[in-house]
Amino acid sequence: MVGKTLAMSQHKYNILNSKKLKWYSFSIEKFQGRCLAFKGGFIMNKVSSLSGIILEDELNSLKLSKITNLSQSNLWKTLNGKVPMTFAKLVKILNGLDSEEQKMEVVKEFLNCTDKEADIRTAMYYLYLSGYTELLQDLVKKEYKQSVTNNYRDVFRVCLDRQTHSLRAGAFLKEIEILRTKVNLNKTGVNILVNTLSVYGYFDLGAYNVLTVIQGMIQEKINGMPKGLEKTLNEVELNIICAYAYLMQDEVKTARELLQNVLEKQEIPLLMKATALSIFAESYIFCDPDKALHFFELSLSELRKIKNNKSLLKRKLVENTTAFCCIIHNIHVKLEYIHDNAEIALQYIRQNKKSEACEILNRISNRTAIQDFYLSVATNDEELRRKAYHRFLKDGNLFYIKIFDILK
Repeated sequence: MVGKTLAMSQHKYNILNSKKLKWYSFSIEKFQGRCLAFKGGFIMNKVSSLSGIILEDELNSLKLSKITNLSQSNLWKTLNGKVPMTFAKLVKILNGLDSEEQKMEVVKEFLNCTDKEADIRTAMYYLYLSGYTELLQDLVKKEYKQSVTNNYRDVFRVCLDRQTHSLRAGAFLKEIEILRTKVNLNKTGVNILVNTLSVYGYFDLGAYNVLTVIQGMIQEKINGMPKGLEKTLNEVELNIICAYAYLMQDEVKTARELLQNVLEKQEIPLLMKATALSIFAESYIFCDPDKALHFFELSLSELRKIKNNKSLLKRKLVENTTAFCCIIHNIHVKLEYIHDNAEIALQYIRQNKKSEACEILNRISNRTAIQDFYLSVATNDEELRRKAYHRFLKDGNLFYIKIFDILK
């Protein structure tokens, strides 16, 4: 049932992208010498429109209405500047564009023209989950009129610090405790963001059982939010994090259900969709490698559309995990997919070149549990194998521990 639903979801996505949208331009246009601008969600001077999006005859207002879930009347008025454009509505309209770069150009210009802080807050979150850190950095440098927007700014500053300064585990959790003293946790959106952020710290520590408890607390807060893009982003991020936590505890069915919920959402950033597909693929690594490779390739096809550093890092991770899947099942692997020395060593082990594998693994300092396991296989060291096995148990990694049944 899950596979069928995902297939239908993918089919709907392909149909959406087959409807061509011609892109011309979207800018703060000059008309009769006067600038058209979005100002606090209200139109200033002249009517601002999305005239840059020209629809071909095959994609009429009815079809676009179905894609965006906006009424034809609302859509027409929005595209012609008769009603205010919001960030959430903009994301819906841009959902049919193939080019991620074009989307971000529109988003950038929209943010340059608006001072509506509700839109700015949602945009911060969207940009963070999309991996566009440069655009996000521009927003978190500013001072805002509303304290809640400044709270969002402070939260996403910590998010960026995690990415740029590699804050992890205890150091990251300490930073979050400082953040809690600076922001107003009585604001639902702020509370959800801070608590979701803390999940990453526990994730670093491998405390997967803690994550599932925190999930319930955060989800209760999300349930109380009004329906909209921000709520969708909250749910998507939480579901993806917790899906991986459930997967590591070998609760595969629960993990797949959470990921299915993510993939059925329409307005999620491509990076989130690609991440959900890659975790879904991982869930099949040991039981159905062909299905795993199928979903890994779907994930990679989405990642190739995105041009930012976070997507490139994610792409390497997905490629490397794809290589791992191929190697353990003796399936031909693309050499350009191998990015980690451990997987190079694993390939040598499968080729019975154990001395070469040992040389690589012995050069790795602070080896992980799985790297110690590879070394135990390469050296036939039963004691190291037992130690590696207990490290898996200690880390709560009950999913990848299945590798012990494959490599003897």
